[in-house]
Amino acid sequence: MAMPRSSSRFTPRTRLHLLLFVTLLFLIYWFVNWFGLRWYSWPYKFNSKFQVLECQRSKQHLDALAELAHVAYSTFEKLGVTAFLLYGTLFGALRYRGPVPWDEDVDLGVVGETIDRYSIAELQAAFKQAGVDMHFESYGGIIKLHRNGVSADVLPFYNYYGTRWMYRKGWEAYFLFINYWYHHIFPAALLKEPLPKIEFGGVMMNMTHGGYELQKYHYRSDWQTEVRPPGCQTAKMSPRLEPVIVTPAPETSNSS
Repeated sequence: MAMPRSSSRFTPRTRLHLLLFVTLLFLIYWFVNWFGLRWYSWPYKFNSKFQVLECQRSKQHLDALAELAHVAYSTFEKLGVTAFLLYGTLFGALRYRGPVPWDEDVDLGVVGETIDRYSIAELQAAFKQAGVDMHFESYGGIIKLHRNGVSADVLPFYNYYGTRWMYRKGWEAYFLFINYWYHHIFPAALLKEPLPKIEFGGVMMNMTHGGYELQKYHYRSDWQTEVRPPGCQTAKMSPRLEPVIVTPAPETSNSS
């Protein structure tokens, strides 16, 4: 008696194709996690919007970036939200006392527990009063600010469950967890109050403790070097300047 022919669609060739497809998806996921870190370190001279990068942005552009940083920082101060310089903007303060010459936006961090007291509508109203357009991108947990043709990313960080590490919210942080765990977390001790202040565009603003210490967690392999956009290694740019940092006096306890 003849055996019935199997009705399974998973032939050896189908299984091979499925295996290759899953492997390709994994490689794409790994690539995005490990190489999608900083637009100016990629091997082409474009930003994330595929616009040609300029090695030295105009003074008007850099002044607009600094002004947006000042307005955003001042607005957060009035609301009682703890804001601090982050990512490339912190590099700018440490190396140029303002935006890095090729920068396109402002990066600020905020302590999540201090900003969660406000609704999105309340934050939008506060920034509208300051002349800044604001919207919230839930996928990355990012507050986007726009003013005078430039933009800023504001990223809330949270000390989840008292782990002593600061994390970001948003489903992007879970989907790209390898990238985030390796490049977007840092010790909560770096945000211990009171915070030191650093000059950025002529205004003193909060920074994390330890100078470059925060960058060691966000730029683990090259925090100590200046990574310029491709083609800008020998370009004439604004001169480097020593940072101006004001460190808070250590707390003293009164003995009885």
